[in-house]
Amino acid sequence: MSREEFAQRHGADPADLAAVRAFASSCGLSVVQEHAARRTVVLQGTVAQFNAAFQVQLQQMQHDSCSYRGRTGSIALPSALMAWSRRS
Repeated sequence: MSREEFAQRHGADPADLAAVRAFASSCGLSVVQEHAARRTVVLQGTVAQFNAAFQVQLQQMQHDSCSYRGRTGSIALPSALMAWSRRS
């Protein structure tokens, strides 16, 4: 099976990707990359925008000598995207 055939058979539906783009835009987030065959969308925005969009608290965290951005709490998705995530 070619990559194109795999993407067409198993990749994200274009309508679902459009729904994610619309959600991101409504939250002030930008789509940096999307890949239908991998079913991935990479978003960019401020910490405040991600906190509001996904109802999380992103924080700077430390483990040993490594500093990273992490979250506390559950991630929330709007109901329109929940149906999409269950089909994936």
